Amino acid sequence: MDRISVVVPCYRSAPFLEEALASLRAQTRPPDEVIVADDGSTDEATVALLPRLERDGVRVLREPHRGPGPARNAAIGASSGTLVLPLDADDALAPAALEKLAGALEADASLDFAFSHVEYFGSVRGTAVPPRFNPYLELDDNKLVVTALFRRSVFSDRGLGYPALDGYEDWSFWLSACEAGLCGVAVEEPLFRYRRHDAGRLTADHARRASLMAGLRQRHAALYERRAELKLRFAPGVECIGGARVTLADAVASAPRDARELLFGARGKYLLFGAGVGDALVRELEAEPKRDVARAGDLVLVRTHALTSLAAVPEGAPPEWLIPDAPSLSRRTWKLARGAAERMLGEDRVGQWLHPLKERAATIGPRPLLPPSVRVERALLDREPVHA
Repeated sequence: MDRISVVVPCYRSAPFLEEALASLRAQTRPPDEVIVADDGSTDEATVALLPRLERDGVRVLREPHRGPGPARNAAIGASSGTLVLPLDADDALAPAALEKLAGALEADASLDFAFSHVEYFGSVRGTAVPPRFNPYLELDDNKLVVTALFRRSVFSDRGLGYPALDGYEDWSFWLSACEAGLCGVAVEEPLFRYRRHDAGRLTADHARRASLMAGLRQRHAALYERRAELKLRFAPGVECIGGARVTLADAVASAPRDARELLFGARGKYLLFGAGVGDALVRELEAEPKRDVARAGDLVLVRTHALTSLAAVPEGAPPEWLIPDAPSLSRRTWKLARGAAERMLGEDRVGQWLHPLKERAATIGPRPLLPPSVRVERALLDREPVHA
C-alpha cells in the first residue's frame, strides 16, 4: 500500500488550521505523515499554535514568507510519501477522501493524479463538479482546485512544482501539468471541502484576472501556441464515426468498438454517423442550438451532450445504436417548458405530477449515468463554436 503525505502551507492561518488537521485525523485511511509549512507567519495566534502542533506529532517547517507555492514545494520536498496531497490551511477533507483518491490511483498505474467534486463551506455553501481533466479547457479557465492526490513522481521525476506567483499559482501549476502530459481522473464524490471567504485571495485574483491571465499566457507560451492541436485532441468539434467525413478543420475520425465505449469516451461536440460529407448538417445544428439531431439521407449528426439522456446500452451494441429514432427534444427546451409550468402551477404541484413518471422510468431498467465530470465537460464543450 502506498504511503500518503499531506502537505499544508500555512500563513496566518490559526483560525482555520486546526479544523483542517482535524479532518485529516478523521480519515478512514489516515495519512502516513502531515507536514505544515509555515510561510513566515508573524501573527501571535499562529506563532503560538505551531509548537503545540509539533508536540501533537505534526511536522512543522518554518519558511520565509514567499507565498503558498514555495511553501507547498518545501513541504513536498521534505515529504516521504509515494502519494502527495496539498491541502490549504483553511480547507478540509471529507472522511473518505484519502481512501477513495488513493484507491483510484492504486487501481490504475497510468494515472498521475486523482481529484474529486468540491463541497463549499464558509460564506458560500453548495457543491461543484469539475469536468474530467481536459488540457484544452484549462487554457481559458482553471477548472480544478489545488487539492488533488498526486504520485510523487509528478514532482520528483517530472520536475513539476508550484510557482512563486502573486496570484493564480495553482492555475499555472495545472497548465504545467498539461505541458507535461499528465493524466488524471475524477472521483465522482464531493471529497474536498473548500472554504469560501467573502473577500478571500481568489476574489482578489479574479479582480485582476486580465493581467494575471496575460502573465500565464506568457509563462506558458508554448502551450498556448498548441491551442489548435489541443482542441483537435481533447475537444474536437465533430467526431466522424465510421464512414462519415467533413471538410471542417475541427474534426477527427473515431472508431469506437461499441456504443458503450462511444457514450463514455466521446469528447467532440457532435457525432457524425454515415457515409458522406456532413458540413451542411454541422452548420444546421450550429444555427439551431435547441435541436439535438439533424439528418440528411444516411447521414445523422447528434449533439454529444444529448446522449446522456439515453436508456441503458445493450452489451455489445454498435455505435449506431446511440442514434435517436427521431430528433430529440432538447433538454434546454424541456427546462424552459417545465419552468413555465412551475410559474403557472407552482413547483410543488408540477413535481408531484412528474414524480410517478420518474418512479416508473426507474423500474423499466438500469440507465447508464455518465460520470458527472463527463456531463459537465460536454456541457462546456457544447458552447464551443465549430470553426471551418
